[in-house]
Amino acid sequence: MARTVDSRWFETYRNAKNAFEQQGQSATLASVAQALGMNQKTLNRMVAAGRYLERCLPAIEQPQVRCSYVHIELLDKISRISAPLADELLPPALVNQISIAELSQRLDALRSQSPFLAHAINARADKRRTAKGLVRDLFSFLTHTPLEFFEAPGGTVLKAATTSLFQAPTAALLDKQGSPQVVLFCKVGGDSRPASGVAMDLYELAMARRHMARRVWMVFPERSDVFLHLAELSLWLGGSPLHEDTGWLRLAYFHDFQERLVLNVFFEDACSELLAEVSAGNRRFEPDQLTWAGAPPGKPGELTALGIGYTPKLPRAGSSRSYTEYLIASADELTPYLTRLKVEADLEL
Repeated sequence: MARTVDSRWFETYRNAKNAFEQQGQSATLASVAQALGMNQKTLNRMVAAGRYLERCLPAIEQPQVRCSYVHIELLDKISRISAPLADELLPPALVNQISIAELSQRLDALRSQSPFLAHAINARADKRRTAKGLVRDLFSFLTHTPLEFFEAPGGTVLKAATTSLFQAPTAALLDKQGSPQVVLFCKVGGDSRPASGVAMDLYELAMARRHMARRVWMVFPERSDVFLHLAELSLWLGGSPLHEDTGWLRLAYFHDFQERLVLNVFFEDACSELLAEVSAGNRRFEPDQLTWAGAPPGKPGELTALGIGYTPKLPRAGSSRSYTEYLIASADELTPYLTRLKVEADLEL
């Protein structure tokens, strides 16, 4: 039998699930880790292990888990190369009758037998967190998705051809007449600075490029703190789907659904939930943060506030459609692509 391990991680995973539900639309891994008083990276590993274990054994309870989360992490990696072997190893691993070292040896053996497959699987988990990986995913999505999704049916995709002196969009979409409808920016969102400052820079970048097209899209690899800060800024300063003509700023993030790459759009439904939280006082920004204050040298108490060009004001809660519902309702005709979206929405896929 392997050495004694701390198996309480599964209880922590369940607590994290409850925290995500309690925090609602604003929940992120960082906020849940803070609520639980944990290191974010450690919690991330526990959550990944817990999800895998519940996929294998949906009815499992805490007393049945007598292994560490590292055991389950390794089984998850093994399953991506050989699902039957992972299924075989799960029962002894679960009761700590096989060590982490033994599981690591099994994984190394599989990788040596299938090096290209193992490399592809391991790389996929991290690739979207890089700027180049996000750009690859965006153009893959553009290749396989009708431009009706971006309100440019029958249009053309343009990819940035040269390096620019300014922060340029990754891609632009033209309509049938050749008029620009959308500019898309790929933003990983990782930064050593506070999320509020990064989000403010991204909002001002979007404002600066508004003249290029009817809509500005900011595409992220995941729903992060920066993403949610930017969504709240669009409520305070304008551009969100709750503003006039469903706004000019679209925020979206990728995830894998079975074999498909899906782009989630933070639309009226999500914005309405966020607006309710902000209106209730659970906010990331205060209006006075969006002004500049100065004082005469030597007189720090004599502050003068100057506006920076924005008038912070929250919109009213209006429609709460999903992005799919909006596309279907605003289309001139129900095309095969929109029909498929409607069917998937009806089936709650």
